[in-house]
Parts: sequence; structure tokens; C-alpha cells
Amino acid sequence: MRATLVVRAVSLCLAWSVATGQGSTHTVRGTTRDAASGQPVAGALVEVRSETFRAATRSDEEGAVRLTAVPAGRYRLSVLRIGFAELVRNLVLADLDTSVELSLQAVARGLDAVRVEAGVSGIYGVVGTAKGLQPIPGARIQVIGANKSAATDTAGGFFVAVPKPGTYVVRISRPGYAELHFPIEVPKDRAVEASRLLDSTSKVAPRGLEVLWQDFDQRLRWRAMNSALVTGAELRRYGGMLSDALQGSPPVVSRSLRITGMPCLFINGTPRPDWPLDALRVEDIESVEVYGPRGEETGMLAKMWPPGRPCGGASRPTVNQGSTVAFVVVWLRP
Repeated sequence: MRATLVVRAVSLCLAWSVATGQGSTHTVRGTTRDAASGQPVAGALVEVRSETFRAATRSDEEGAVRLTAVPAGRYRLSVLRIGFAELVRNLVLADLDTSVELSLQAVARGLDAVRVEAGVSGIYGVVGTAKGLQPIPGARIQVIGANKSAATDTAGGFFVAVPKPGTYVVRISRPGYAELHFPIEVPKDRAVEASRLLDSTSKVAPRGLEVLWQDFDQRLRWRAMNSALVTGAELRRYGGMLSDALQGSPPVVSRSLRITGMPCLFINGTPRPDWPLDALRVEDIESVEVYGPRGEETGMLAKMWPPGRPCGGASRPTVNQGSTVAFVVVWLRP
């Protein structure tokens, strides 16, 4: 019960209420799309606001948006994304869950300042403030799984070439702003746009965080056929409990990995031996690493797991467990 309550609190970290409301709450679902192409738009900041309530989230890599625990009422719904005009509309939420389609109109703003190399696999974009849409220079852009990083220029722009196509995790950080991380698929010989807006914050990042991210980067670079990186969007497409969603996801299925017993669970790089896998909701997840029997590709995971604690039906996973999943590392949505 304690684990469930903690995770639920994480999922509601962007929602607050000025006054304590009464009555039932509901879910607002939607998809952000480019009005011209119909393609999903990732990283859009979606907010619903009234005089007594505010909730916000960001669209995932498939453009999906989900706001939970919203009381019935009248709201101002807004969508912000660099490269698109702001979308504002009125939303009336009755005693039902609501679905909305959010079509964004592209504008020539900011992205033309980014130099993108033709015929090169890479990631580019602009980083700006969620309030005021001002560029953020000096933000650190890390491409986890490529051992590459860059800093945004004076216009907030960046470009990072990657060694090969595949799925990576982008981490954006700068003192004074809330950190973001998200998975991204990079095709062969083409750059993918990954602009984001950052919220300001006075919080200081926990000590030791960089070591966890360095180990994450190494694991993705060394990953073998007995491992998989599953995006949150893939999990939400499958639905249900996390264990079922993982087991049915294409990256896990294609590698014949099986989830049995109780794998070693890490959350944001930290071991959680007392947490069951299904205490986590798929709506709260940005990405998940899945590993079979331990080897060099698992980095520090085996060393970090508390000695003697149950894991995969044994005190520690062994090299003879076939395709049984030994480690699951869940990265929650910021």
C-alpha cells in the first residue's frame, strides 16, 4: 500500500488545487498532432486551469496526453510547444472522462536557428522556458546510449549527432530548471526534432545522480540481445498492469524475454527490493530497461542490489537463467 501511494503521488506532482474540492474527479485524454501532417507532436506542454485547480503534463513520443483526478467544471485548456502556435480552448468537463484532439499549427520560430547536418543521424531542437517561451542558453543535452552531449547556444538551439540509428534517451538539465528526460527513436541518416520547454525550479538535484546516469548510458551502449529498452508510449499502448504491458511489448517479445517471479526492480536508478513491479502505473513511466541474466551489459545493477534480498526467485540472478528477466529499471516521467 505504501509503495502504491508513493507512486501515485509522483503521477500527481504537476497537479495542485487551491481549494479542497468535493465530488468525483475525471480523466482528460488527448493526442497532440501537427495540423498539417497529422503526425504526433511529442513534448507539448498541456495545461488545464480554472480559478481553483490546475493540472499540467507533457505529451509523450506518440503525442498522447493524460491528466488524471480533474474535478468536473469549466477550464481553460492550453498547449505550448516550440515551433507551433499556442493552442487555447475552453473545456467543459462534466461527470465523464473526456477525450480531446489537439491540432497544432506550425510556425517558423526558433528551429531555423539550429544547424542540422544533412544525411546524419542525430537529434536537434530548441530549449526554452515554459513561462514566457524564452530561449535557455547553456542547457546540457545528453544523449543516453550514445555517450554524447552538447550545450544549447544563445538561441537555445542544439544538435547532437549519434553513431547509429536506434532508441536513445535524451536528458536536458540546467541549474534553476526542472530536469527532463525522454526516449526518442532516431532513424538512419536523418535528424529528429526534440524541442522542449523547461519549468523553473528552486530544487537542487540529489547528490550522486550523475553516477546513475553515467551507468544508464553505459548499459544502453553495451546492451545485448538479452536486454530491451521499452518506451512509456509502448506500455500505454498495450495497457493493463506493468508486468503484462512489459511482457506484451514488441522489444521484450522480439528478444524472447520472460518475466517470472520477482525481478530486481530499480526506480530512477535506485534499487527498490520492497516494491512489487505492478505497484507502478504505466501512465507514470517514461521508459523501462529490461535485462536477462546478468553480464557486463548490466553495469552496476548487480553490485547495487542489496545482498540476500529476493530477486527473480533467487537471492541474486545467475548466468544460467536463460531468457528470464533478472533486472527491471523503471524511469518515471519527470
